[in-house]
Amino acid sequence: MRELSTKLFLNNLEACDEVWAVSNGAIENMRTLGYSGEARVMNNGVDISKGRADETAVAKLRQVSIFPTMFRYFFVCRAYDVV
Repeated sequence: MRELSTKLFLNNLEACDEVWAVSNGAIENMRTLGYSGEARVMNNGVDISKGRADETAVAKLRQVSIFPTMFRYFFVCRAYDVV
């Protein structure tokens, strides 16, 4: 299973127009699996600070939201775990 999943992972990478990773370590991990193409580091999009959001900013968002009382949290990811 490990060999098959690694092969599928590498085939997917090779088919990509661009390969981005969140760190040089992630790129090195792809290299140890056999990926030899180009890759670039794209840092994570946001740093979320701990604690409550500013109440003024929350009020502004609620003014333009079609669901002002609904809690929303979005996380977009596509990940592969080859162990």
